[in-house]
Amino acid sequence: MIAPKSIARYQEKVRECWDARQSLTTKQLVKQWRQYSIGWWNYFKIATEPWNIKRLEVWVRRHMRKCFWLRWHNKKGRLNALSRLGGTPRQQETAGSSRGAWRIAKSPT
Repeated sequence: MIAPKSIARYQEKVRECWDARQSLTTKQLVKQWRQYSIGWWNYFKIATEPWNIKRLEVWVRRHMRKCFWLRWHNKKGRLNALSRLGGTPRQQETAGSSRGAWRIAKSPT
């Protein structure tokens, strides 16, 4: 079992690594994240409760999506990014959403 303190430190690092206000490129963000996460997962890979790790993984992915949503800044930038990623017209409708980034990060789009 992974100690709650270790999980809290991991979550803090996720928030730090996936902060949209950083002046790093997407590739640099991913590289920075990979370096940290590979080491962390290798250390804790013998955890006895895989469901906790699965929940944590879902939470991390949501932070990643939130980061990119914020980095696209406004409706025009989000629309361009979603179309570039191959989003359907229905998915592109979310570009103008007034919902917050954390809430949008949970949506299927």
